[in-house]
Order: sequence, then C-alpha cells, then structure tokens
Amino acid sequence: MKRCCWVSDNDSTMIDYHDNEYGKMITDNKLLFELLTLELMQTGLSWKIVLDKRDAFRVRFMNYELNDLIKMTDVDIIELYEAKDIIRNKMKINAVINNAKNIVEKDINLHKYIIDNFSKYQSDYKKCAKQYKDDGFKFIGPSVIESLHKALGLEEGHEKECFRYGNVI
Repeated sequence: MKRCCWVSDNDSTMIDYHDNEYGKMITDNKLLFELLTLELMQTGLSWKIVLDKRDAFRVRFMNYELNDLIKMTDVDIIELYEAKDIIRNKMKINAVINNAKNIVEKDINLHKYIIDNFSKYQSDYKKCAKQYKDDGFKFIGPSVIESLHKALGLEEGHEKECFRYGNVI
C-alpha cells in the first residue's frame, strides 16, 4: 500500500496517524484544540517529533481540558518550560495557553470557527492566519493554517500516489 512520502514504512505511530487521522474532519472541539496545538508545536520541526511527544503533550496540557488548562499557574507554566518530554519553546507554550483562554473567554466553537474561516479564505493562508491573529490566537501563521486545513481534509493533503488521495470532504 502506497502512502505519502513523509510516512516511514517502519514507524507505526506515523502510519497510524496517516491512515486513521490525517485528512479526516474532526468535529469535537477538544480534539480540534489538540490538533491545533500539535500543528502549532510542529512549526519548524518534523511531524514525527510532534507525534512522538503527543502523549506527553496530552498529560502536560491537562488532556486538553480547556477549563483546566486556563487555570495553570506561573509555577505550572515554568514546569512546562523545563519539561524534557515536550517541545520546550516558551513562545509555543504560551501560545497554547493563550489560545485556550481565548477560546474559553470568547466561547468559541472551534469547529465552526475553523470551517467559517476556511469558507471565507479558502487557500489564502495569510489572510486566514491574520484573521486568527485578529481574533486573539497566537503562533498561528500561514503554514499552521495550511497544515490544519490538510489535516482536517478541508484541502487535499495526500500525494497523488497515496492510497488515501482524493478523500477530502
């Protein structure tokens, strides 16, 4: 079975993500926030690094329970900066917490928000990222938007030779 070239044939984590998650719409806001966080964390790094740290992210970011995440203290956040099992980029960590607060404070339905912005901007990732920024999100640039759209199947992300090609919503 032919997969996208970014999937190693001997990496079960990458294969599982590619075959069962990548390119499929998620409607659950908690899972969407996890994906948004992973996409944000991936900026400048390989997807393998992020997926290998996925379980640690879940633990460190309180299983993406937004109401718990936004209650993190300065001490909790410093622990995140020092945690060796996640990506210790202060700007990215702060952005995750900011984005959680933004969603809770503005009562954003993340699924609706993502779909509405995709409908409005399609593949204009710069304008879409600017909208996210204007709406209070952090560390969500054009590359994160493009990756998010492809990961959710809003745009084709699979290579033509891949067995999953053509499954966009």
